[in-house]
Amino acid sequence: FEWVDVLESVLRAGSDYVIIELGARYGTWGVRAAVAHRRLRAQHGLPEGTQRFIGNELEPAMCEWVREHAERHDVDLELLCEGASSSQLLSIISRNDHVDMLDMDIQGAEYQVLLGPDKNKVFAALDEKVWAVHIGVHSPEISDVVTEEFLAHGWIQTLFLPMTTLMFQCDPLAIGSVVWDSACHTRTTYGPVYIRDGAVCFVNPRAPNAGNVQPSGWQYDDADRFFVTA
Repeated sequence: FEWVDVLESVLRAGSDYVIIELGARYGTWGVRAAVAHRRLRAQHGLPEGTQRFIGNELEPAMCEWVREHAERHDVDLELLCEGASSSQLLSIISRNDHVDMLDMDIQGAEYQVLLGPDKNKVFAALDEKVWAVHIGVHSPEISDVVTEEFLAHGWIQTLFLPMTTLMFQCDPLAIGSVVWDSACHTRTTYGPVYIRDGAVCFVNPRAPNAGNVQPSGWQYDDADRFFVTA
């Protein structure tokens, strides 16, 4: 599901792609998105454009992994080895003329970053410059309040995956990332999947590139959140 959200942002982007990843781990999505944007443009014979990845990671060892991952794939990286905060997010957004994707997986701190004392400033910046936001959520309460706030600001929700209530029962059953017990599965449009943490994604209809038509006849259909041939 995160692959879908990130790659949709790549398909919708113009020549210059920007992704912010808060809680970057090893640059999981920032590097993937930047490389995908570069390859997509090459595939269609377009100028390479630019790919910018702004990553945040608190854990020192993981922060080094982000740096190594970006260097290995020749990705332009701005790396902040510190905890995520609303002031940090505001500063990052202010330094960019747009952001194609904000990806957050910050282990419960999403409430403080998005809905803390700077909430009005944060949402003003998001409304103005950010096209899509994917958030890993770590409690039903945070999921509900974050969703309520985005919808109140006119964003379109394109993904809702609830946290599993059977995490402690189902995790020991995992073989790699696969859980075969059907009681652990969440029914989704892609079939039954074991969902551990929850996730939500929102699209900003006011973003400057919201109406872009994609290369090779692909066009985004906001009604069903999938790509359909034009």
